[in-house]
Parts: sequence; C-alpha cells; structure tokens
Amino acid sequence: MPAERQKQALAALLALLVVVGVWQYMGGDGPAAPQAAVAARRAAAAEMPEPPGDVALDALDGGRLGPADGGRNPFVFGLRQVTATDDGARRPVTRRPVMPDTAPVMAPPGPPPLPPIPFKFIGLVEGTAGTKKIAVLSDSKGLVVHGSEGAIIDGRFRILSIGTESIDIAYADGRGRQTLRLTGQ
Repeated sequence: MPAERQKQALAALLALLVVVGVWQYMGGDGPAAPQAAVAARRAAAAEMPEPPGDVALDALDGGRLGPADGGRNPFVFGLRQVTATDDGARRPVTRRPVMPDTAPVMAPPGPPPLPPIPFKFIGLVEGTAGTKKIAVLSDSKGLVVHGSEGAIIDGRFRILSIGTESIDIAYADGRGRQTLRLTGQ
C-alpha cells in the first residue's frame, strides 16, 4: 500500500473513533434516553419519605442552660454530685473519695535471675570401681571441658553430683543449681 493511501485509511479510522466517542458521550440511545432518566428521577422522588410534620421552631428561641458555676476542677479527683439549694438553683458538690491513710508498701525487687548455665552434658567417663566418674561438657562455642564431682569448670561452675544420665551443676558460689541431662538439654 502506498504511503498516501495509508494516511487516508488512518484518517478515516480516526474520524470513525471520534464519531463513536461523541455518540456514546451524548447518550447513544437517541431521544429515549432523556425520557428514561426523567422517569427514574420521578420514581426516586416517589420513594422518598415525607419530612417530619411538626418542627418546634419556637423552642429554638427559648432560654438555654448556660454553663453551671464551678464545682468542676479538672485537677482534683472526686465524685461530682448535684444538689438543689433553697432558691431552686442546682449546685454541683464535689466529694472526694476516702483514701486510706497508709499507702501500700512496695518491696524492692529481688536480684535478677541468674543466666542459665551454658554447658551441655555430652558424655560420661567411667573407670574401674575405685575411680571417680568424669563428666564431659560442651559449650555453645565448641569448647569441651571435663571434671569430676566437686571440680570447678571454666572458673565459674562447680559440678555437684554426677549420675548415670544427668549431672547437677551450679555456679561456684552455690547459686543457680541446674540439672543437665545426657541428651544435651
């Protein structure tokens, strides 16, 4: 196709798109569309509820209650009660709740709990009947240490007792006793 013919086909296609767009924008259905819109508005107006009958506009001109005098103090905690006086005025009366004379005594918190002992019980070495049992322990860094009952491990922990499936270990000063099972838990 020559270039001139392509331009003419493109212009015709563009004109057709403009006509279709204008036709859809204007309503597309011809004269029936405005009549349908008018009928829909009438049906919607028929469904609307009626406004309320009596509106007391005179009540708006009447006196209004102003702010009550005082009795309210936002900086004081208490119960507010309203009492009537002899002249008919109402006054708020604030009564403070009865507070106990002694405040509860808070005990100081105890020392923080000791951190868990970082060793796992990974094995047991037993010799003949006359020798002591030796526990083999490992920490999270891969350090393997061993010791018998009463031995101090890593300068901080003491092995208290060695059983067949667990050991009892504590800090060297006797605090924080823990039982380590052979499973490593």
